[in-house]
This record gives sequence, structure tokens and C-alpha cells, in this order.
Amino acid sequence: MSDMINIQMLQGIVKDSQDPAAGGPLLDFRDPANINQDFAGLADRVGQMARDKWGVMAGRGDALAAGIRTDAQIASFASCGLVHTLAGFYRKPSRKKVWANGEYITLTDSGATAGDKKIEWEMRGRRHNSVDDGITAPDRSPERAIGIATETKDARLVPVKHKIEIGWFGIQQAARRGFDKFEADGVDLRDQHLWDINNIIRRGNVKYGLRGITNYPGIRHRVAAVDWGSANADVIYDDYNAALNQVYASETEEDLPALGILPRLQFRHIETENFGAGTDTTLKTYIETNNGGHRIVEDPGLRNADQLGNPGAIFMTPRRDLVFVTVPVFAQVMPPHNESPWVITLEIMSYIAGVQVADTDTILIVDGSSAGWQKTA
Repeated sequence: MSDMINIQMLQGIVKDSQDPAAGGPLLDFRDPANINQDFAGLADRVGQMARDKWGVMAGRGDALAAGIRTDAQIASFASCGLVHTLAGFYRKPSRKKVWANGEYITLTDSGATAGDKKIEWEMRGRRHNSVDDGITAPDRSPERAIGIATETKDARLVPVKHKIEIGWFGIQQAARRGFDKFEADGVDLRDQHLWDINNIIRRGNVKYGLRGITNYPGIRHRVAAVDWGSANADVIYDDYNAALNQVYASETEEDLPALGILPRLQFRHIETENFGAGTDTTLKTYIETNNGGHRIVEDPGLRNADQLGNPGAIFMTPRRDLVFVTVPVFAQVMPPHNESPWVITLEIMSYIAGVQVADTDTILIVDGSSAGWQKTA
């Protein structure tokens, strides 16, 4: 059974999330501990624990042990159960976890370790220009040195943990019914773990001082003029284009944002609303076609993204040098341990510092509250 689990599962997740057009690999894990996990060893260990804990029960032959009657069967079911749990956990992430699976932002472990309590990084910007465009006499140095304004930022690292319990009765009941309870538990465990990381990246965590995309200090904000979920295509286009230009046409001369990330209802309306009478071109297609490299995508969690807890949109470019998330430890399955005489526990942990933004001028949040953006249809 242990052959079912191998490094290729996790590597497949990393490879699947590479998008060179958006700035390279979005899951940038290099620490072997985040890629190579001894799944077979974990399965063997939990099987041995099951043998030590529950073998005597299986030999009793009474109603308590009905369904599984031998020491070897108990150990085998427990070991296979763990393998299926891990198989469920490392199945390709569902696409709704767009932040936690690295689809819209780079997650990286480089430059930090599990021994760090916080990380530091620099925000850089030009303080003043050169004189006369850098033109000077051949035998003279420039009149003035170029000034680069820097600001050191820091963020604390916090653990995010979830666990699953493999119980003696659960093994008995699953074996009796032929239901693959363990793989289902693994999927649920993976989903909850990534769901919470997803929320941290999107909105941060005020209690623990973690910054997220939508509440990052110093990024650009704009108030929507119309409802992108119900208004006519022409007025939405004007408002959407103004949001793009707030970044692209600013004095800092930023690139056009590569992504426009919308809540589901607003995304759905722009995706299906035709732009112009008698045409089959949707507003989404028109915007993407006429803004080279820009894509309109969705994130269901943006239904609570603006400053008042209502739907909002994000404009950004997910390049590693602009915005990233430091995760020294990502989805590590810890060795099993005894919770009680009846239960073996598996815990999964990530160590995360929230979002780090190197250039706040490249991110724009559009607040939908004043324009009446709706959360539900």
C-alpha cells in the first residue's frame, strides 16, 4: 500500500502551479523537507502503533472485536488507512483555494527556516532623479548620486495546524462497511488546512499580526462607480478601465496589472454580458483582448474583501519580486502519536508569515460597497 504514496504527488502540485507568463513558479519550494516526506515510514509507524495498541483487543474474539479478528488485520487496516489519508491530502488541490495553492501568488520557503520567529524584507523606491538625464562631461563624475529610498518591513511567523484522529472503532466500522473513510478524512483535512491558509493570505489575521492582500497597508484603493455584477457592459468597462489606468497610468509608471481578480457574481456577469449590440463578444473577452497579458479571474472569497466586509476586486501582478508569501514549512505531516488508548492522531502543520509586498504601487483594491456590489444573487 505504501507504494501508492510518493514524492511525485507533491511535485505534481508544484509543477501544475507553474505559470511563466505570470512570473514563474508560484509554488517556489526548495527545502527538501517541503517536498520529500517519508510517507511509507509514516504508514509503517502508525501500523506498528496500531499493532501495539489494539492487537490484544483483536484477539478477544467477542463483540468488541467483531469484524476484525487478528492482530495483523488491525495493523494492516491502520497502515492502509494512513496511506489513504495521505493520498487524500496530497490529491491535487481544488481550484477554489487560489491563494493557498499558489495560483495567484508565489508561496516560497527560500530565505527562512522553521527556526525563525520573524522575517524581514525591503521595500524600495526611487527617491530622486538624476541630473540632466545623466549627461555630464567625459572627465567628470555625475553631479548627484541616485538616491534609493528603502524601508525595512518585518512579519512574524505563526504555525497553522490541523489534525485527524484514527480511532479503533473507526477502523472497525470502515472495514465492516467497505467505506474508504480514511481517504475522505484526508481530503477534508487538506481542504480545511488550505482553506485557512487561503483566508490568511487573502485577508491576513489581525489578532496575530499577519498581513493579507486585501488589508495590506499602503496599497492603492479605489471606490467602484457602478455595480460590476448587474450594470450595463459599457459603464462597467469604463469603471474597469479606470481601475487599470490607476495603476498603469500612475506617476510610478507601473506595468499593466496581469490579473483582475473578482468575486463570483461580478466575475460571472462580466464573463457573460455581451459588449455591444449584435455582438457575441463578452465584456470579459473584450477587456482581455484589448489589454495584452491581462486576465480576469475569480476568487469566491472576495465576496467579503472590501473595507466594509462587502465584495471587492483585486488588481495585481503575481510576480515573485513584487508580492509573495513566506512559508518555511508547508503542509508537513507530522509523525503519528497516541491521543488516547483508542485513538492515533496525525497532525499537519504550516509555518507562515502572511503576505510580503515589495512594491505597494502594483496592487489595487476596488471597494464595491458604495456601488452596491452583491454577495449573493
